[in-house]
Amino acid sequence: MELDEIKKLWSEYDKKLNENLKLNEKLLQKMNFDKSKQEIQKPLMYEIFSVIILFITIVFLTKFSFQFIEEIQYSLTGFSSVILGTLYLLFAIIKVNKFIKIDYYNSTVIKLQKDILLLKTAILRIRKIELFLLPFFIITLLPILFKGFHNINLFENLRFYSIEVGLILVIGYPVFLWINKNLYDNKLKDAELLLKETENYEKDKYQFVANT
Repeated sequence: MELDEIKKLWSEYDKKLNENLKLNEKLLQKMNFDKSKQEIQKPLMYEIFSVIILFITIVFLTKFSFQFIEEIQYSLTGFSSVILGTLYLLFAIIKVNKFIKIDYYNSTVIKLQKDILLLKTAILRIRKIELFLLPFFIITLLPILFKGFHNINLFENLRFYSIEVGLILVIGYPVFLWINKNLYDNKLKDAELLLKETENYEKDKYQFVANT
Protein backbone atom coordinates (compact mmCIF):
# COMPACT_ATOMS: atom_id res chain seq x y z
CA MET A 1 0.00 0.00 0.00
CA GLU A 2 1.36 3.40 -0.99
CA LEU A 3 2.24 5.97 1.66
CA ASP A 4 -0.29 8.43 0.23
CA GLU A 5 -3.04 5.83 0.45
CA ILE A 6 -2.13 5.10 4.06
CA LYS A 7 -2.23 8.82 4.88
CA LYS A 8 -5.59 9.14 3.15
CA LEU A 9 -7.04 6.18 5.07
CA TRP A 10 -5.66 7.52 8.31
CA SER A 11 -7.14 10.95 7.61
CA GLU A 12 -10.56 9.42 6.92
CA TYR A 13 -10.33 7.29 10.05
CA ASP A 14 -9.35 10.33 12.12
CA LYS A 15 -12.26 12.31 10.67
CA LYS A 16 -14.76 9.55 11.50
CA LEU A 17 -13.31 9.23 14.98
CA ASN A 18 -13.75 12.96 15.61
CA GLU A 19 -17.32 12.81 14.31
CA ASN A 20 -18.08 9.89 16.64
CA LEU A 21 -16.54 11.72 19.58
CA LYS A 22 -18.64 14.80 18.85
CA LEU A 23 -21.76 12.65 18.50
CA ASN A 24 -21.03 10.84 21.77
CA GLU A 25 -20.41 14.16 23.47
CA LYS A 26 -23.75 15.54 22.30
CA LEU A 27 -25.55 12.36 23.33
CA LEU A 28 -23.93 12.37 26.77
CA GLN A 29 -24.67 16.05 27.23
CA LYS A 30 -28.31 15.66 26.20
CA MET A 31 -28.76 12.57 28.39
CA ASN A 32 -27.21 14.26 31.42
CA PHE A 33 -29.10 17.49 30.79
CA ASP A 34 -32.37 15.55 30.59
CA LYS A 35 -31.60 13.65 33.81
CA SER A 36 -30.52 16.83 35.56
CA LYS A 37 -33.73 18.54 34.48
CA GLN A 38 -35.79 15.60 35.75
CA GLU A 39 -34.13 15.92 39.17
CA ILE A 40 -35.35 19.49 39.62
CA GLN A 41 -38.86 18.76 38.36
CA LYS A 42 -39.97 17.27 41.70
CA PRO A 43 -39.14 20.33 43.82
CA LEU A 44 -40.64 22.51 41.09
CA MET A 45 -43.92 20.55 41.16
CA TYR A 46 -43.92 20.73 44.97
CA GLU A 47 -43.62 24.52 44.83
CA ILE A 48 -46.41 24.77 42.24
CA PHE A 49 -48.58 22.62 44.53
CA SER A 50 -47.62 24.89 47.46
CA VAL A 51 -48.69 27.97 45.48
CA ILE A 52 -52.11 26.43 44.87
CA ILE A 53 -52.61 25.32 48.50
CA LEU A 54 -51.39 28.63 49.91
CA PHE A 55 -53.65 30.60 47.58
CA ILE A 56 -56.70 28.57 48.65
CA THR A 57 -55.72 28.94 52.31
CA ILE A 58 -55.36 32.72 51.97
CA VAL A 59 -58.79 32.93 50.34
CA PHE A 60 -60.40 31.15 53.32
CA LEU A 61 -58.38 33.14 55.86
CA THR A 62 -59.43 36.41 54.24
CA LYS A 63 -63.08 35.30 54.11
CA PHE A 64 -63.12 34.29 57.79
CA SER A 65 -61.21 37.43 58.85
CA PHE A 66 -63.87 39.65 57.30
CA GLN A 67 -66.63 37.40 58.59
CA PHE A 68 -65.46 37.87 62.19
CA ILE A 69 -64.07 41.37 61.75
CA GLU A 70 -66.11 42.70 64.68
CA GLU A 71 -64.40 40.24 67.04
CA ILE A 72 -61.00 41.81 67.52
CA GLN A 73 -59.18 38.63 68.55
CA TYR A 74 -60.19 36.92 65.31
CA SER A 75 -59.76 39.86 62.98
CA LEU A 76 -56.29 40.54 64.43
CA THR A 77 -55.04 36.96 64.23
CA GLY A 78 -56.92 36.39 60.98
CA PHE A 79 -55.43 39.29 59.05
CA SER A 80 -52.01 38.57 60.56
CA SER A 81 -52.23 35.02 59.21
CA VAL A 82 -53.27 36.43 55.81
CA ILE A 83 -50.12 38.59 55.75
CA LEU A 84 -47.87 35.69 56.77
CA GLY A 85 -49.59 33.33 54.33
CA THR A 86 -49.08 35.87 51.56
CA LEU A 87 -45.37 36.00 52.40
CA TYR A 88 -45.16 32.20 52.12
CA LEU A 89 -47.04 32.42 48.82
CA LEU A 90 -44.60 35.03 47.50
CA PHE A 91 -41.65 32.85 48.55
CA ALA A 92 -43.16 29.88 46.69
CA ILE A 93 -43.75 32.00 43.57
CA ILE A 94 -40.15 33.27 43.71
CA LYS A 95 -38.85 29.70 43.87
CA VAL A 96 -41.11 28.57 41.01
CA ASN A 97 -39.86 31.48 38.91
CA LYS A 98 -36.22 30.62 39.61
CA PHE A 99 -36.81 26.95 38.73
CA ILE A 100 -38.54 27.85 35.46
CA LYS A 101 -35.77 30.29 34.47
CA ILE A 102 -33.20 27.48 34.31
CA ASP A 103 -32.84 26.87 30.56
CA TYR A 104 -31.52 23.39 29.80
CA TYR A 105 -31.77 23.79 26.04
CA ASN A 106 -29.92 27.03 25.37
CA SER A 107 -27.29 27.08 28.12
CA THR A 108 -23.76 25.79 28.52
CA VAL A 109 -22.77 23.45 31.32
CA ILE A 110 -21.08 26.31 33.16
CA LYS A 111 -24.18 28.50 32.85
CA LEU A 112 -26.42 25.72 34.18
CA GLN A 113 -24.08 25.09 37.10
CA LYS A 114 -24.14 28.79 37.94
CA ASP A 115 -27.95 28.94 37.70
CA ILE A 116 -28.40 25.93 39.98
CA LEU A 117 -25.94 27.39 42.48
CA LEU A 118 -27.92 30.66 42.51
CA LEU A 119 -31.13 28.65 42.94
CA LYS A 120 -29.66 26.78 45.92
CA THR A 121 -28.52 30.03 47.50
CA ALA A 122 -31.96 31.60 47.09
CA ILE A 123 -33.69 28.51 48.53
CA LEU A 124 -31.42 28.49 51.59
CA ARG A 125 -32.08 32.18 52.26
CA ILE A 126 -35.83 31.76 51.89
CA ARG A 127 -35.78 28.61 54.03
CA LYS A 128 -34.30 30.50 56.99
CA ILE A 129 -37.09 33.07 56.81
CA GLU A 130 -39.77 30.37 56.43
CA LEU A 131 -38.46 28.51 59.49
CA PHE A 132 -38.41 31.71 61.52
CA LEU A 133 -41.96 32.69 60.54
CA LEU A 134 -43.50 29.23 61.00
CA PRO A 135 -44.43 29.56 64.72
CA PHE A 136 -46.04 32.97 64.12
CA PHE A 137 -47.98 31.60 61.15
CA ILE A 138 -49.32 28.64 63.15
CA ILE A 139 -50.20 30.82 66.16
CA THR A 140 -52.23 33.25 64.05
CA LEU A 141 -53.63 30.59 61.71
CA LEU A 142 -55.28 28.19 64.17
CA PRO A 143 -57.80 30.50 65.92
CA ILE A 144 -59.37 31.79 62.70
CA LEU A 145 -59.50 28.33 61.10
CA PHE A 146 -61.07 26.68 64.16
CA LYS A 147 -63.59 29.49 64.40
CA GLY A 148 -64.35 29.57 60.68
CA PHE A 149 -64.70 25.82 60.08
CA HIS A 150 -65.83 24.46 63.47
CA ASN A 151 -67.01 27.55 65.38
CA ILE A 152 -64.57 26.66 68.16
CA ASN A 153 -63.13 29.47 70.26
CA LEU A 154 -59.52 28.54 70.98
CA PHE A 155 -59.10 31.61 73.17
CA GLU A 156 -61.50 30.06 75.69
CA ASN A 157 -59.16 27.10 76.12
CA LEU A 158 -55.60 28.43 75.99
CA ARG A 159 -54.17 25.10 77.14
CA PHE A 160 -55.68 23.27 74.19
CA TYR A 161 -54.53 26.11 71.93
CA SER A 162 -50.97 25.84 73.24
CA ILE A 163 -50.95 22.05 72.86
CA GLU A 164 -52.18 22.33 69.26
CA VAL A 165 -49.50 24.87 68.39
CA GLY A 166 -46.83 22.79 70.12
CA LEU A 167 -47.83 19.55 68.40
CA ILE A 168 -47.92 21.15 64.97
CA LEU A 169 -44.48 22.69 65.46
CA VAL A 170 -42.98 19.49 66.90
CA ILE A 171 -44.21 17.57 63.87
CA GLY A 172 -43.95 20.42 61.37
CA TYR A 173 -40.29 21.34 61.82
CA PRO A 174 -38.91 17.80 61.24
CA VAL A 175 -41.26 17.30 58.28
CA PHE A 176 -40.26 20.68 56.84
CA LEU A 177 -36.56 19.87 57.19
CA TRP A 178 -37.02 16.35 55.79
CA ILE A 179 -38.84 17.69 52.73
CA ASN A 180 -36.15 20.29 52.14
CA LYS A 181 -33.35 17.75 52.49
CA ASN A 182 -34.86 15.06 50.27
CA LEU A 183 -36.82 17.15 47.81
CA TYR A 184 -34.48 20.11 47.44
CA ASP A 185 -30.94 19.51 48.70
CA ASN A 186 -30.58 15.95 47.38
CA LYS A 187 -32.31 16.63 44.05
CA LEU A 188 -30.28 19.75 43.35
CA LYS A 189 -27.11 17.93 44.37
CA ASP A 190 -27.91 15.10 41.93
CA ALA A 191 -28.59 17.65 39.19
CA GLU A 192 -25.21 19.27 39.87
CA LEU A 193 -23.41 15.92 39.80
CA LEU A 194 -24.86 15.10 36.37
CA LEU A 195 -23.69 18.46 35.04
CA LYS A 196 -20.29 17.91 36.66
CA GLU A 197 -20.01 14.60 34.83
CA THR A 198 -20.56 16.38 31.53
CA GLU A 199 -18.06 19.08 32.46
CA ASN A 200 -15.43 16.46 33.36
CA TYR A 201 -16.01 14.68 30.07
CA GLU A 202 -15.44 17.92 28.15
CA LYS A 203 -12.27 18.65 30.12
CA ASP A 204 -10.93 15.15 29.46
CA LYS A 205 -11.70 15.54 25.78
CA TYR A 206 -9.89 18.85 25.50
CA GLN A 207 -6.96 17.44 27.46
CA PHE A 208 -6.80 14.47 25.11
CA VAL A 209 -6.87 16.75 22.07
CA ALA A 210 -4.15 18.95 23.56
CA ASN A 211 -1.88 15.96 24.17
CA THR A 212 -2.29 14.49 20.67
